[in-house]
Amino acid sequence: MTTAEDRAMLITMGFTPDRVDWAIRETPPNADMQARLDYLFEHEHEPIPVQNTLSTASTASTVAPVVAAPLYSPPSHPPPTSARISSPSPPVPVVPIGHSPANLAESMGGMNLTESARAPDVVAETVNPVETEAIRRYQSFLSEYRDALRNVSNDQEAAKTFYTALTSFLEEEATKWRTELNIPVGATPTPPIVVKRDTLAVLAPESSTTPLVAVETPATAETVESASTDEVKAPESKGTYDCIRVYDPSRPRIPILASVVDFLANVITDYGEDDFVENARKRAWDIRPRMSEEVSNLRWKATVESNPSVDDDSFERRLEAHHERLAHLRPMDDWELHERVQREYEDQERLIRHRMHREKHYEYCKSFLDPAREMVHSAFTEIHPIYTEIQGYLEADNPELDVVRAVRALEQVSDTMELGMKELENLDDDRMEREWIFQRELITDDQTRTDPFGDANKMEKEKDLRMYEIKAMRAAQKVDRRAQFYALVIRRLREAISNVDKDYETLKDILKQLLETIPETTPFEQEEAQARNGDNSAMKIPLPSKELDEQIRSAQSSMYSVNQMRDDMRDVLRSFERKQMAERRENDMAQLSLNESRQGRADSWYFNAGRLLSERTEKEDEEIEKSYRHDQEQRREAFNGVISPVSKIITRYKDREMLVLQKLAGGMTAHGPMASSSSSDSTGGDSGDALVAMQKMMQQQQQTQMISNMMWSQHASRMSVINNIGSSNSQWVVKYN
Repeated sequence: MTTAEDRAMLITMGFTPDRVDWAIRETPPNADMQARLDYLFEHEHEPIPVQNTLSTASTASTVAPVVAAPLYSPPSHPPPTSARISSPSPPVPVVPIGHSPANLAESMGGMNLTESARAPDVVAETVNPVETEAIRRYQSFLSEYRDALRNVSNDQEAAKTFYTALTSFLEEEATKWRTELNIPVGATPTPPIVVKRDTLAVLAPESSTTPLVAVETPATAETVESASTDEVKAPESKGTYDCIRVYDPSRPRIPILASVVDFLANVITDYGEDDFVENARKRAWDIRPRMSEEVSNLRWKATVESNPSVDDDSFERRLEAHHERLAHLRPMDDWELHERVQREYEDQERLIRHRMHREKHYEYCKSFLDPAREMVHSAFTEIHPIYTEIQGYLEADNPELDVVRAVRALEQVSDTMELGMKELENLDDDRMEREWIFQRELITDDQTRTDPFGDANKMEKEKDLRMYEIKAMRAAQKVDRRAQFYALVIRRLREAISNVDKDYETLKDILKQLLETIPETTPFEQEEAQARNGDNSAMKIPLPSKELDEQIRSAQSSMYSVNQMRDDMRDVLRSFERKQMAERRENDMAQLSLNESRQGRADSWYFNAGRLLSERTEKEDEEIEKSYRHDQEQRREAFNGVISPVSKIITRYKDREMLVLQKLAGGMTAHGPMASSSSSDSTGGDSGDALVAMQKMMQQQQQTQMISNMMWSQHASRMSVINNIGSSNSQWVVKYN
C-alpha cells in the first residue's frame, strides 16, 4: 500500500488526521501500516510536537547543498501557458550550524518578529506558577531585544550583541531550573540518542564534547555474546520502548546491519504522480471529444436540420400538371405525341432527381463531412505535440520516472489519435457510400445501356472488392503506424522491469544477510524452564535488537512493494504485447480476406481459410498465455520462498515480545520480581515498568483486533457483492473453523 492509502486507512480506523500525519513523518518512508500503527499506539498520550521551521532548516543545513540537474530537456512542443504547472517557490537558503554570530544572524533573518510579538497569551492558560514565571521572563527577553532581532541579518555588531545576551539568558535559565528541580551540579547528562542513518544530518558543534549521535556498528553474534553488558546495551531511539531490554538488560542484542541502511532508505518502492506526465495526459483527454462525441453531435445536427432545396409538394404539382396535359392530348388520338410527352416528362423527372441528389450531397458535405474533417484535423495538430512531449519523457534517462504511468499516458494519447483516424475513415466511407449510391442510380437510369441492372450489379461487385482493398490497406497502415509506439513502450517497460528485478535481487540478498546474523534461539517458555533448573545458557544467545527488528520489517515491506511493482510491470507489458498481437492478427485477416475475394471466394473465405487462420492464432495465444502463467507461478513460488523465513523471524520476535509484556505486566523480570524505584538500577526495571508493559500489551491486543475487524469488514462487503450478483437461489455464507 502507498503512503496515501495507509493514511486513508488509518483515518478510517478512527485516528485523527494530524496524528496520522505525525506518524507518517516520524516513520521511515517505506514503512508499512504495522509500523505506523505501532508508532500511533506508543505515542497515544503524547501531544503532537509543533514543527519548528528554524530548527528544520538548521538541521538540513548541515548537509552539503546538492544542485539538482534538470531531468528533461524542454519538449519540442511545450504545453500552452494556461495548461502549464506553476513552478514551486525557491527554497529558503540555510546556513551551517555553528557558534558564529554571522551564521546566527543569517539563520534568523527570515523570522517574522511581528507575528511572534502577537502570539496568544499563554501565561493566562498556565496553571503552574513556575512555568508562568519562566514564560514571562522569556517574553520580557524577546520584548527587550525585539529591535536587535530585526537587525541581526544586516548588522554584524547587533548579531554579536544579541548572541551574547541570548547565551547569558539561557545560562541563567539553566541555573534557575536546576535549582527549581533540585538537580545536582555534577549530574550525569542525558545519554546520546540513536537515530537512523538515513536521517543522520545533524553534526555536533566544534566545541561540544558530548556526541549528539551514537551509531551502532555491525557485529557478529559471537562478538555480541562475548561483549560486556555495557557494550551490548545499545541506546534506544527516542520514544521507542524495548520490552525485551527492560525484561533482561544483560541479554546480548544483535545490532542493525549498517551496510544496507543506505539501500533500504533509497530503494524505490512506489512512484509519486509525475505532474508533467499527468498534465500532458489531461490535455490530451480534453482533445478526445473533438474526435468522437463532437463529430457525432455534428452528424446528428446535419441530419436533423438539413433543409431540402426543393419543396416537398413539387413532385405532386409536376405530376398533376403532366396528367392534365395527357388528358388534353387523349381526344386527339395522337399516340406518338402522347408517348413523346411521356418520355419528356420521365427525362425531366430524372434530371430533377439527379440535381436534387447532387444538391443534398453538397449540402451534407458542407454541413457535416467537411466541418467534421476539419475538426478532427485541428485536434490532430494539437495532440501531436502532446504525443511528442510524453515520448520525450519516456526516451529520457530518468530513473525516478513512473514508467507504467508514462506508458499508460502515451497509450491514451495514441488511442485518441487512432480514434481520430477511425473517425476520418468513417467520414471517407460515408462519402464513398453516397457517391456509390448516386453512381448506381445514374447507371440504372441510363436508357442507352442494353442491361443497366446487370451493369449495376457488376459495379456492386467492384465496390465490394474495393472495400476489401481499402480495409486491408488501412489495417496494414495501422500496424506500421503503431509499430514505433509499441517498440518504445515495450523497450521502456523491459528496462524498468530489469531495474526492478535488480532491486528485488538486492533485497533478497539483504534479507539473507539479515537472517544470517540471527542465530537459532530457544523458545521463551523453554528458556524460562531451563533457567528455573539453573541452566542459563539459552539466555545468553543473542537476540535481535529493536532496531534490527525494524530494519528487517523495513526490508520485508520493501520486498513486498518491489515484488508487486515487478508483477504489475509484467502485467502491463503483457497487455501491450496482447494488444499489438491483436492488431497484427486483424491485419492478417484483412489481407487474407482481400486475397480470397480476388480469387472469387468472397462468400466462403471466412468458413475455410479464415477459420483455419483463427484456429491457428487461438492455439498460439493459448501457448503464450500458458507460458506467461507458468512464469508468473514460478515467480510467486520464489517470492514465497524468500519471504516465508523472514515472516517466521518477525512472528517469532513479536510472539516473544508479547510473552515478555505479559511477564512485565505481572511484575516479573528475568532476574526475579520487580523492585521499587529506588533499586531499579540493580534489577533492570521498577514497578512503573509493569504499568508500561500492561499498556503496551493492551495496545497490541487492540491493534490486532482493529486489523481483524477491518479484514472482516472487507471480506463481508465482498461477500455481499457476490450474493447480490445474478439471480441464483444459492447464497454464500462465511464460516470459520
